[in-house]
Amino acid sequence: MNHWLFTTGNRELSSEEYIQITERVLELEEAYMRVWRECESAERQWWLSAGLPGLDAALREAAEYFGESGRK
Repeated sequence: MNHWLFTTGNRELSSEEYIQITERVLELEEAYMRVWRECESAERQWWLSAGLPGLDAALREAAEYFGESGRK
């Protein structure tokens, strides 16, 4: 994703924009991976009640950010 954002689109990103996007992508990925690991190590009841909704929220947040970034 980082490479795609840096090399595609109608304009080139400044170094500052690239750093901001990269940092945000890493934050989103860390959030997703944290919830994923929690789901893997938790009991079924927890991941059905809290884990999967948390994973859904993390993925939606990432998708919204990527969509916004792609539209700019």
